[in-house]
Amino acid sequence: MEKTSIVLPRGQLTHVLRHTFAAHFMMSGGNILALQKILGHHDIKMTMRYAHLAPDHLETALRFNPLATLPSGDKVAAAVGITP
Repeated sequence: MEKTSIVLPRGQLTHVLRHTFAAHFMMSGGNILALQKILGHHDIKMTMRYAHLAPDHLETALRFNPLATLPSGDKVAAAVGITP
């Protein structure tokens, strides 16, 4: 960190590195449940703060949504901008 001239409050380096790892993990297509285990979060809600960084996270959610296979599922897909 000295080479970059980045100054962090005392004790924050570990947190910043964890957060950076989690963000890049999700941006690279990592699985949110795997990330939960890696970070040791007991509650998925804590890990979900990184979910928005996942590419195509809405498309994946729609693909696995059983309601999306119903005739009205096309409306759900259109609402989130996904072509089924």
